[in-house]
Amino acid sequence: MNKIIPFTKFRFIMFVVSICLLVGFGAGTYLQNGFNSGIDFAGGWNIQVQFAPVAFTIDYTGEKVYEITILDNKLTLYDVLGDIKKQAGEPLNFNNYNTIADLALELERIVPGISVSITDRYRDVSPLKIISKDKNLPLNANEGILVHVPVQTSDESFTSIDSVREALSPLGNISVQSIGDNPLAQMYILKAKEDDLISSENTNSDDSSETNRVEEVEGRIKEYLANKFESRTILIKKSEFVGPSFSQELRLGALGSVIVAIVLILVYITIRFKIGYALAAITALIHDVFIMIGVIGTLQLELTSATLAAVLTIIGYSLNDTIVVFDRIRENSSLLRDQDREMIINTSITQSLSRTLITSLTTLLAVVSIYIFSTGVIKDFAFNLIIGIVVGTYSSIFIASPILLGWQNAASQRKKAKQEAANAAVIKKKSSVKVQNEPTKTQKTVEPTTSNDSENTEENIEQDTLQKKTRKKKKKKKKK
Repeated sequence: MNKIIPFTKFRFIMFVVSICLLVGFGAGTYLQNGFNSGIDFAGGWNIQVQFAPVAFTIDYTGEKVYEITILDNKLTLYDVLGDIKKQAGEPLNFNNYNTIADLALELERIVPGISVSITDRYRDVSPLKIISKDKNLPLNANEGILVHVPVQTSDESFTSIDSVREALSPLGNISVQSIGDNPLAQMYILKAKEDDLISSENTNSDDSSETNRVEEVEGRIKEYLANKFESRTILIKKSEFVGPSFSQELRLGALGSVIVAIVLILVYITIRFKIGYALAAITALIHDVFIMIGVIGTLQLELTSATLAAVLTIIGYSLNDTIVVFDRIRENSSLLRDQDREMIINTSITQSLSRTLITSLTTLLAVVSIYIFSTGVIKDFAFNLIIGIVVGTYSSIFIASPILLGWQNAASQRKKAKQEAANAAVIKKKSSVKVQNEPTKTQKTVEPTTSNDSENTEENIEQDTLQKKTRKKKKKKKKK
């Protein structure tokens, strides 16, 4: 590779950028009074409402008791005898009828006493347009069953999300979200805390069953919506309730799953690489998660189980990108031994840059397409993934690798300081030993004498004495 991009040169600038992002998104979340927790984590009600005109009404004047289920483009009739329900004949498959009028004739034929009143403008509409209901509808002489179809044309009377919010405003803090971008769909999701939709006398009542609570909530919703809209057009398709204890378990489970994932990743990278690589990767992952959560809190996106799924997905994506870079760093550490650490890391990032960008861009193309063409929870999930992919790619280049460089430099300095201390200790020890072995100035060395040495000394003394006598005799002779 001809040109090495000096990524680590900008590491301190990028550290400052990351700190500013974390502080900024944290402050944004705080100013928004915390996260916008969904029903999964905050508890409360999740009700799906659709405004749809009545296509036809089913009335019954007979003595038997029937229930009707409209689901999956089929109408099924049940004969009820006490607590026993028995299917009455084959289900009426909507695919077998061209118009609602044809379906009505067949229903009147198979059950004596049933009469169907069709709204004229929907007589020729296909039965496949009929809106499903996921619960049994009792058929008796007191009340007819309303069967709805979506708004067909824009000239029909339809609602707006602002008018729905206005109608429900007396109930308190109720979140209203539209489903789909088509205004003709007329579908909304209502989210509220338990206390906002349950009357005070039943809030702490242990006697009220779940069925009674659901009926009460649906009744209150219909009551307030009926004050502004025609009651026959209000269709409550689904009601869900999550209690506070269950939502707390979900929150703890979500937090626990993220912590367990990070710990297992730490163990895996430590085994595959070294502790320095593991700490750098975990720091980058925590950085990605906090920025992603900060964006969600600042923009007040709903924090749900789908958000947790997005966080875990990004943890895996970011880790994979970081591992590719780390693997190249480990390989180049053996091939480029003569180069310094900073050059090795810059070379490794540059070599894997094309792979990182291609992977990130192709993934972004798919996720952005999902974000553009989807709605509701899937749209929020895709947006969270977009944020995570961008931040994960950034952190693998400018956060994880520079942290690894800092760790290696610090480890090298610690090793060098330790070696210098060991060398100093050895030198000091040698000096002390040398000083102990050298004699002091006042100390005289006394060599031990053996018996042979003493005999030689006596002989030398005798010879000296003879030589002195000989010299004296010669002197006397000279004088004479």
